[in-house]
Amino acid sequence: EVKSLPSLLQKNDNQSLSALQRAVEIGTVLGGQVMAPILTSLAVQQNWPTEENGGWEDFWSTSTLDESNGGASISHAQRLAMALEKLGPTYVKFGQALGSRPDVVPPSLANALAALQDDMTPFDSEVAKEIILGELMGFDRGENIPLKDLEALVSTLTKSPVAAASIGQVYKAHLPGKGDVAVKVQRPGVRLLVERDT
Repeated sequence: EVKSLPSLLQKNDNQSLSALQRAVEIGTVLGGQVMAPILTSLAVQQNWPTEENGGWEDFWSTSTLDESNGGASISHAQRLAMALEKLGPTYVKFGQALGSRPDVVPPSLANALAALQDDMTPFDSEVAKEIILGELMGFDRGENIPLKDLEALVSTLTKSPVAAASIGQVYKAHLPGKGDVAVKVQRPGVRLLVERDT
């Protein structure tokens, strides 16, 4: 099928606009939530991390006030981990990889990034229930699950997830006639975010 030049240009314009919007989002999160507070902290201390003043370990352990978190004190390392989580799964995976390398990053940064392994902020459990029902009701693998069993499964889901990660979260439930099961639910919009970042 041959596409017209205007439709190809429109597709490229939409992709360019989407990429630009994502770049602005990344810049805003990293600039506002990470770089601005860290640079302010460096300016107040008036010294760059060196061996004489504790180096990078002390730098990443340094805490500043987090106005977006009710004025709580938060370390530079925690601030970076929170920003990576906000940016989505691609950035979380980068943080996870970096956090698994204590030979490359200081321990305080590795510890903060380790929280990205399985201690992510969960999404709403009601949304998860809707996703589960929607997916399983439309799922055709040659063996249909009766609606009453699906409803029973959803009604037995744990109130909150037993684990939450960058791509999804996991609940315990009971499937009638089958027993206890683990139900993994993909985060809403995660596929689109990964596609935008690749």
